[in-house]
Amino acid sequence: MPITVVAIICVAIAWGALSIQNSWWTDPAQTPSTDQVTDDGMSTFTRAGVDYLTRQGVVRIDLRETAEPAASLGLPASGSQQVEPLVPVRAILLGDDGVASVELVEALTLTTDADSVTTVELRPVAPTSWTAAVGQLREDAETWGWREEDFSRLEEELTAASGASDGEYAAALPPVTANGMTIGAMVTIRGEDAPVGLSYTFSPAGG
Repeated sequence: MPITVVAIICVAIAWGALSIQNSWWTDPAQTPSTDQVTDDGMSTFTRAGVDYLTRQGVVRIDLRETAEPAASLGLPASGSQQVEPLVPVRAILLGDDGVASVELVEALTLTTDADSVTTVELRPVAPTSWTAAVGQLREDAETWGWREEDFSRLEEELTAASGASDGEYAAALPPVTANGMTIGAMVTIRGEDAPVGLSYTFSPAGG
């Protein structure tokens, strides 16, 4: 490769590195812009907003009655939008009576209606097995209120489905109400060598 071309490439790389070094991606003191968070610190789902929540490692979603309109979050007034951060993040959800959080979320889907967020589905990093998924849900039950009989039924349904299906099958815990939100959870088995799916849904209680 000619020396001139190599020099140009090196200058371009150096300029790009300098630009990133001076950007909000690497400056923890940088104040987020209005298209990255709302006035009260909730996440937005514009491209800039997703970049920002990825960098922060936290997505914040308000499901209270006083929440900002969906359109102001970069979401459709009625519809759904999937978000996949570059790395797993922590999800914090605000309900009218408290807060819930889920760790290592690698994808989320927000559903809206009448310019309000009506449902948030969170999909954490896949557990290694369905028993690991149920174990995680048992830990969540201490906060959110699922009962032992709910887990017995879940395990029975998964066991029965595994014998009746060679493909994908799933079973869900019943919805519970905690912190002013209705919370659901589902375990999905996609095959012998495929990762187990674990998902949570959150919606305003009574919504």
